[in-house]
Amino acid sequence: MDTCYQLLIVDTTAQTLLVVDGLTNAILAELVLPPTEAITGIYPAADGNKVFLPAAGNGGNGSLHILNLANYTLYRLPVAISHPEYFALQQAIAHFADPAGNIYRLDTATLALMPEKTNTAQLSCMSLATQGGQLFALWEDGTEGLFSILNAQGQLLREYRLPGAPTAMAIAPNGMAYIALAGENQQVGLAAIGRDAGELLPTALKLTCPHCKAPLTGYPIDLALTANTIYIITEEGALTVVDRQTLHPTYYMLLGQPLDKIHLLPDTNQAIGLSVMKGNLARIDLSAGRITALTATSHYLGPMAVIRK
Repeated sequence: MDTCYQLLIVDTTAQTLLVVDGLTNAILAELVLPPTEAITGIYPAADGNKVFLPAAGNGGNGSLHILNLANYTLYRLPVAISHPEYFALQQAIAHFADPAGNIYRLDTATLALMPEKTNTAQLSCMSLATQGGQLFALWEDGTEGLFSILNAQGQLLREYRLPGAPTAMAIAPNGMAYIALAGENQQVGLAAIGRDAGELLPTALKLTCPHCKAPLTGYPIDLALTANTIYIITEEGALTVVDRQTLHPTYYMLLGQPLDKIHLLPDTNQAIGLSVMKGNLARIDLSAGRITALTATSHYLGPMAVIRK
C-alpha cells in the first residue's frame, strides 16, 4: 500500500528548494534559496514539523536554515557558523564538521556554539550521525578508516580501526553502525559496530555476489537500512542487498544508472536514487530489482530527503 510522503530536493542550477508530493508528483512549493550559499544537506527534525538545511557560503563561512513544513516558509538562524561539510541532528542539538574535519556543536534553541572535537590527526571526515545521545564520526586515513563514538558532551568514548576506506554509514535505531568500505582492488566491504564496547561484530570485506560468487567490486557511495536489510549502492550503478543479521548479500542488481544517493520510501519496497551530476531521479522497485521510472533534467540536483506524512 502506498504511503503518503513528500520529497524535498535542491535544484542547484535554479538555486531553489522543491517540495514534491510523493504520490502525485505535484510540486507543493518552490522556494528560492540564498544565491551565494550551497545547501549541503536536508535533515528532518524529530518533531516532523520542520527541516534543517545547513549551507556553505564564501570564505569558509556557513549558515543554518529551517523550513517550516506547515506553511513552507524558509528562514535562517541568526548565528554564524563554519562551513558545515557534514551535519547530524538530535533534537535541538546540531553537530557539524567543517572541511578541515573539526566538529562543532550548536544548540539551535539558544544558538550557543562550541567546538566539540579538533581534528589534530588531520584525517578526512566522511560522515556524522547521532543516535541515543551519542555522536558517531567516520574518518578516512589513507586506505583505512577510523570510526569514533562520542558522548553528548563531545568526549571520545571508543574508536575502531576499519580495514578499508570508509565511504558511507548508517545508524540503526538500536545504535548499531553499518559502514560501507572500499577495499583493495575496488572490493566492496561492510563493517558492523555496536554502540557498546562488547558489540563489535566481525568485519566483512570482499562481499561476494550471491549469484556468481565472485567478489563484489565498485565504489560504495551510499547505504540505507530497513529492519532486516542493508541496501548499498555503488557509484557505477549497482545495488547490493545485504541481510542485517548475517551481513551476507542476498541479491545483487545492475540498475543501469550511476547514482550518488539512495532514499527508501515509507513502504520500504521502493526507493529513490539520485544522480547529482546527471540530474536524474530514479524510482527503484527493490523487490523486482529494477528502475521503474526515471526523471531526467538538464539541471544539477543537490541534496534530497524523504518526509513521511
